[in-house]
Amino acid sequence: MENLITLKVRAAEGMCRVCGTIREVYYLNDSSYGERLLLTSDGKYYAYVNLFKDEVYDEVELIIKDIFCVKGKKLSLKESADYLNLTFGVACDDINYQVIDASKNIKSCLNCGSKDLDFEISNNEYVKQVEVPLITHFKWKELEKEEKKKLIAKKLNL
Repeated sequence: MENLITLKVRAAEGMCRVCGTIREVYYLNDSSYGERLLLTSDGKYYAYVNLFKDEVYDEVELIIKDIFCVKGKKLSLKESADYLNLTFGVACDDINYQVIDASKNIKSCLNCGSKDLDFEISNNEYVKQVEVPLITHFKWKELEKEEKKKLIAKKLNL
């Protein structure tokens, strides 16, 4: 059973310019520093994580730095953040049988998959309460350190 959290989010509706389907998308308040709504790889489902409280986020970052250190490369802050966004999902449990993709921030049409959404049609953002799953790491915590490194290296194509 998934752990759920009720959040007050900003919401907006965009219309797909390809097929005309309307999609509601969610955003956290601008003051929600360190908190994120992540999407599944198919872009259909949201999940919530507080990166300051997440016990695995820092671990993934350290593994990334370790992988590149062994290769003799020191990462810039931007590179580190980009790689962390790319790989963090491998440490997360699936949501509705879909993998989390922390790098996915472009909302897509749920009907045809197009990323060409027009938000000017409604031009109205509104506040809404939604219930979304919390990011969990049960499978990740069962892995040995070397298995974790292999998963991250594979995601980085190294």
